[in-house]
Amino acid sequence: MHLTSQFDPFSEALLCFGASSVAVDEDDDDDDEDEDVTSGSSLASKEVAEGVNIILNPGLAFGTGEHPTTKLCLLLLQSLIKGGEAFLDYGTGSGILAIAALKFGAASSAGVDIDPLAIKSASHNASLNNIPLEKLELHLAPSDNREMPLRKEQFDVVIANILLNPVMELADHILSFAKPGAAIGISGILSEQLPSVKERYSPLLEDISVATIGDWVCMSGTKKRS
Repeated sequence: MHLTSQFDPFSEALLCFGASSVAVDEDDDDDDEDEDVTSGSSLASKEVAEGVNIILNPGLAFGTGEHPTTKLCLLLLQSLIKGGEAFLDYGTGSGILAIAALKFGAASSAGVDIDPLAIKSASHNASLNNIPLEKLELHLAPSDNREMPLRKEQFDVVIANILLNPVMELADHILSFAKPGAAIGISGILSEQLPSVKERYSPLLEDISVATIGDWVCMSGTKKRS
């Protein structure tokens, strides 16, 4: 399939999302095509003077910017990053949110995923965007209960864009890495699943709000201090 036709819906979605331009490099002799995504900010609640360029080769990992939950998380992330924050992307996939956080002004990012291919993809994309290793750390989530090399209450902003079951089962675990008063985003869920997710997180979060695109939602709030 011709690469440009494959990404026409992707380009259109990004332009609707507020991108100032989208360019796809074609190379018939190379399977590692890179997407040069200029993510604009016209729909974000935080004013940004210039667009943010993110080069992505998602490979098999989730996170191209096309899916509604990724759009919702990008919009939320841009509104939350004021400058200097420590950001955790739980379920990092291609690393798009972790990289975007640094582009928006975060001091550091950490990405966690259960899929080794996702960690490889995120690492590759960080390299494509000239992200230094000391600013972005990537961790493979262990299949058992072993601790990851992340500190509890380490992060100012935490976003988990994952599936419903881990969203529900790992709520306390995910929020354990957030500082009291940290900004939290939970996505990867459908509108019909929101009531149960909201009930699960209400004891942990305050000032809960919800953004939607179609049938998909992103719930956000701040971690309770006690």
